[in-house]
Amino acid sequence: GIVWGGFTIATIFVGCRAGLRFRTFRRFYIDDVFVLVAWVMVLASTILWQCLADSMYFINAVARGVQMPPSDFAERSESFSKASIALMVLFYSALWSIKLSFIFFFRRLYVNMGSWTRFWWITLTITIAAWAVCVGNVDFKCLMSPLAEKPLRCRTDSAIKFSKNTLMVNCMLDILTDTLILLIPMVMLWKVRISRRRKLALGAVFSATVFIIVFAIVRVALIDSRIWKRDTTWLCIWSNVE
Repeated sequence: GIVWGGFTIATIFVGCRAGLRFRTFRRFYIDDVFVLVAWVMVLASTILWQCLADSMYFINAVARGVQMPPSDFAERSESFSKASIALMVLFYSALWSIKLSFIFFFRRLYVNMGSWTRFWWITLTITIAAWAVCVGNVDFKCLMSPLAEKPLRCRTDSAIKFSKNTLMVNCMLDILTDTLILLIPMVMLWKVRISRRRKLALGAVFSATVFIIVFAIVRVALIDSRIWKRDTTWLCIWSNVE
C-alpha cells in the first residue's frame, strides 16, 4: 500500500509537471527526460516490490523464528536475494536521475553566472561519482551466492559490518549530493537582483530538497537501531518513501 501510494503521488506530480512545462515552454528539456527515466525506474521497482513483498515478509519471519522454513525456502530466499540487486540498482538510479534533473534544470538558469558555472560542473561530477560508488559497493557476491554459502559470505561479523558501513556511506553521499544541489539555486538567488521577498519565496521552493535529506537521515538512523537487527522491512519502506 505504501509503495503504490507513493508511486501514485509521484505520478500525479510528474504528470502535472510535464503538463505545466509543455504549456509554458511548448517543449521538453533534458531535465524532463531525467524525470521520465526516474518515473519508469520507480514503476519497475514498484512492480518488482509487489512481486517480492510476500517473500520479503516470509523470509524475515523465518529469520526471526516466527515461522518454520518450508521445503522451498532456499529457492525463495535465493530468488529474493538476486532480485534485491535489481531493486537496489533501480533505487539508486531513480534517485540519482532526479538529482540530475535538478542539476540540469539549474544549468539552464546558470548560463550567465560566469565563474559560478564551475561549481555546477563540480556538483555534476561529484553526483555522478557518488552514484557509481552507491551502485558499485552493493555486495553482489553475497546476494548472488546460494543459501548454503550465505553464512560464510553474508553473516560473518565482517560481512555485516561491511553491509552497514556501505549503507551509511551511501546515505552520506545521498545527503552530500542533495546539499550541493541545494546550494546551486541558493548561490543564484544571492547573485540575482530581485527583491528580498522574492528571494525568500524562491528559496523556500528550492529548499524542498531538505525533505529528501530528512528521509535519508531517517534511513541512516534505522541502520543502527534495533529495528535493523530484527527486521529490515522498515529500511526498505523508508527507501521507497524517499
